[in-house]
Amino acid sequence: IVTRADATSPQIKNTLLISIGAALKEVKRRYPNVEIEPHKYLKNGHYLIFKSKDGKRAILFEEDSGKITGVRAGLEPSVEYVEGCQ
Repeated sequence: IVTRADATSPQIKNTLLISIGAALKEVKRRYPNVEIEPHKYLKNGHYLIFKSKDGKRAILFEEDSGKITGVRAGLEPSVEYVEGCQ
């Protein structure tokens, strides 16, 4: 059973139309209610989390120094695992 997918290429699209390389400032402007948490390993990084209404699924973007560096989507809690799925 697949519970999470990670994307590392800016060509891979998502429903929020946020690409790897996008500016954090632009994402916050477009989605002012995004949940933002500190990154576990990157001093200047954050996680931007968009949860489904029922809280069972999410799209999560990683950000470092003002730029989106990665995206993953899937079921909770797998999508929020920092080290990946097991």
